[in-house]
Amino acid sequence: MTRLDDDPFDPARLRLNVPTVSPTLTAKSAKAKGEYALIPMSWFEAMRGTSVGAHRLAIYLLHRKFKHHSGTFRLPNGKDLGISRFAKYRALRELEAIGLATVDKRTGKPPTVTLVDP
Repeated sequence: MTRLDDDPFDPARLRLNVPTVSPTLTAKSAKAKGEYALIPMSWFEAMRGTSVGAHRLAIYLLHRKFKHHSGTFRLPNGKDLGISRFAKYRALRELEAIGLATVDKRTGKPPTVTLVDP
């Protein structure tokens, strides 16, 4: 007869002592999990012939719509988008002219933009 301490199948003896490792985000993996925007083909077709600023603003607006689950929101200053405020207003006029957005302009306040499917 053997003692219980000598049991080779005792769970306490079979347990491995593995240190726990917490995952760390490197700059590359954080960038890989970065934000993105989906561009509908209808927008892609409607954007032909528009300026680079209009393209940049359209991608930003689509991302914001996706992120906030709403097609209507106030638009911040252009420097958040990497364009000047004047380029932002030109791009808004372009998007409004081709029917991708409606803009409610108010003096002293950021414009309220509503995205529209063409």
